[in-house]
Amino acid sequence: AALWAAFLFTFLFALNRGPDIGWSSPTVLTLFSASAALVVVFVFVELRNAYPTVRLGLFRIWGFSAGCTASFSTFVGQQASTFLMPFYLQVALALSARTAGVLMTTVPFAMALVAPVSGRLSDRYGSRGLATVGLSTVLAALVLLSQVTTAGQGHAPIIGTLMLLGVGIGMFQSPNNSFIFGSVPREQYGVASGFIATMRTAGSSLGITLWGTIVTSRLASQGFNGSLQAAVGNPAIRGEVTPVFLDGVHLAMYGAMAVVFIGIVASALRGAPPLSPAGPAFATSRARATDT
Repeated sequence: AALWAAFLFTFLFALNRGPDIGWSSPTVLTLFSASAALVVVFVFVELRNAYPTVRLGLFRIWGFSAGCTASFSTFVGQQASTFLMPFYLQVALALSARTAGVLMTTVPFAMALVAPVSGRLSDRYGSRGLATVGLSTVLAALVLLSQVTTAGQGHAPIIGTLMLLGVGIGMFQSPNNSFIFGSVPREQYGVASGFIATMRTAGSSLGITLWGTIVTSRLASQGFNGSLQAAVGNPAIRGEVTPVFLDGVHLAMYGAMAVVFIGIVASALRGAPPLSPAGPAFATSRARATDT
């Protein structure tokens, strides 16, 4: 666990500091080198340990690997919206932090409505189709977000697109988690639950850092180092920062689309899981517990 935490810290810190001090700086290069060494050591230790923290052998199961890949891709990709949209609402639309926060609740609200229904439908019709359609909906929402995020956009298109994003995530998560549980033996359900939590944490952390780095790199390339936070509270420079910021947001959205597309492919090609000894209903109940 310590090796994994150290790997995440060094890798994400290198991504975070790159735009400010330069990607070729000794500090950033050292951090990237350290993160690569740490992940190699982590894998080596886990494979040789009789009681590993992470049972890497489960990735030999194709359904488990595909489900985790789809989950990781989703959490990375959705952060392009979750992390960047509050800044967009405040910088480009000049909304207050409170109003921006209220608008962002559209995503979890839609997820809360759709997730229980998608879980029940996956019990009846299977999880692969629902999960794949859900991820395709997430991709469509990101495409729309890349189009409606402009300086003069009204609220309605943004709210509608965020709701579509929440519907897609809610449609995907429960069926995908159920599939992951159904792909492993019952005695490995605890390990599978831990993997799902790890995919959520690592994917979200990587997404926040990656998309934030793209935006800050774009700002830095135009001489606006640190001006994003300043633009939120200072309307005098908001007009200068906004076009460059929107360019960065759109680049991040394109990157998120590519990541989510990988998840769609993994979801579509994973096949059907073997029937778990506890039955699909038990696996689905475990899957819904991990959604929170």
